[in-house]
Amino acid sequence: MFSQLSYRTDMNRWRSLILTVLTLLSTVASAQESTVIATRGKRFWTGFMQNGFGAQSLKVHILSRSATSGTVSLPLNGWTTNFTVSANNVTVIDVPTIAENSGSGNILPKGVLIQSTDSINVFISSFQNFTHDASQVLPESSLGNTYRVDAYQGLPNFNNLHKSEFLVVATQDGTQIRITPSVNTLSGQSANVPFIVDLNAGQSYQIQAATDQLDLTGTLVEATVESGTCRPFVVLGGCVPRYTVLATPATRSSNSWCPSPRGARATTPHPCTV
Repeated sequence: MFSQLSYRTDMNRWRSLILTVLTLLSTVASAQESTVIATRGKRFWTGFMQNGFGAQSLKVHILSRSATSGTVSLPLNGWTTNFTVSANNVTVIDVPTIAENSGSGNILPKGVLIQSTDSINVFISSFQNFTHDASQVLPESSLGNTYRVDAYQGLPNFNNLHKSEFLVVATQDGTQIRITPSVNTLSGQSANVPFIVDLNAGQSYQIQAATDQLDLTGTLVEATVESGTCRPFVVLGGCVPRYTVLATPATRSSNSWCPSPRGARATTPHPCTV
């Protein structure tokens, strides 16, 4: 009886998520021509931030107007899988939980790459017992090279586990970023003191606040002069038990579909074709 109830609950959860995504797809499709930043594309980079004690499942949700195929991969970990998606439908890909980032201040090989032969929309989700979070992913051509992090304050009274956090994923080799954290970090960086991080394509870099009382919102993440404007990167923001992300130009409001939309706004969309 309990196993049947659990199965039904899981099925209802996934039906709800898929229906929400399908509804969003129709909204995105109708607004695509009028939006400055495209949400559909053929090449996407993303990553998974830490979720509580560790995510039980990580998924990539692929939506398409037309039948197409492609791959989802962790290029620096050697994992890849093929996908197909039929017209006006959704395909859900399970990603190994090794893709989840954890801790603060470490360069890790955990970038996720999604490639398709035709234009698609991409969302990611992370599930862990009491948290189930999802986010839209922007194509590489819509990313920026200067961001203001929009995160969450940590959740206190949980043994200092649920800290504010953000994640950077590089799309190009030779990416150099300057980070000016708005608060002290768990890895020892001081508030309002810039520091430099060098990344190659597929590498990720997560920062967490020093305590669960702090909020990394307002942190500046920008490409250095040496890195230039042709190496766009991904920035995700939130806190350990919950996150949403959408990188959009500062001249437009965030149109994330997640509850209490937050994440990171790109103040300088990159002008290069990469």
